[in-house]
Amino acid sequence: MRIPFILFFSIICLLIASCRLNDVEDNYNIKAGYEYNPLKVGKYLTYQIDSIIYDNENNQTIKIGKSRFVKEVIADTFRNEINELIYKIERYDKINTTDPWELKNVWTAYVSNLQLVRTEDNFRFIKLAFPVRKGKSWDGNAFIDPTSIIKIADESVEVYKNWDYSYISIDKPEIINGIRYDSVAVVSQVDDQNNLIELRYSREKYAKNVGLVSKEMKILDTQKITSKEPWENKAEKGFIMVQNLIDHN
Repeated sequence: MRIPFILFFSIICLLIASCRLNDVEDNYNIKAGYEYNPLKVGKYLTYQIDSIIYDNENNQTIKIGKSRFVKEVIADTFRNEINELIYKIERYDKINTTDPWELKNVWTAYVSNLQLVRTEDNFRFIKLAFPVRKGKSWDGNAFIDPTSIIKIADESVEVYKNWDYSYISIDKPEIINGIRYDSVAVVSQVDDQNNLIELRYSREKYAKNVGLVSKEMKILDTQKITSKEPWENKAEKGFIMVQNLIDHN
């Protein structure tokens, strides 16, 4: 039985369109930027975290400096109730380099709907949005109540007010903590520094084929609205945190 020419022609067109669509999807995935946060069982990243915590006691502000090391290990995977592949991240902690690692908590990460989602201490963040593009913005705290109260040195702080994620640069080489990375994406999570009583600043940097290489946060509150001092001096509660990658595989 002969196939009518119009039907044959239609089949050929569909096959060509399908091949082109597959090519587009393959190129799209290649360029999406998933390599900025590779997820693979056995991968580890070790950080040094330095922080200053502000504690207000008897109308006196005390600055408490802390330093520690944290190691994140992707230890396993499992499927959630909708069959998404979830990566289990074990987090180890120690104060001195000679101390043994101690398991502190377990976080998770997964990719869904072109988004990298991480659960950290029961807060679910959309850390990255794909494809990675300069200027692209998204609601990284879509799963978080912006009025959530977090206790910092027994002081109540609304850490997640006014956050709005965006890529401010991508695919650029950068030296971070003395290490050169060929391709870095910089994510601004919040940069609200014009408020007289609250400073909210958080920025993360990701390197291709490595993951998160640095993070800086300034979450500070004050009632000294007439003070001309820098925030680091006039803050009465909150914290400053700097996290830098020192080792990975």
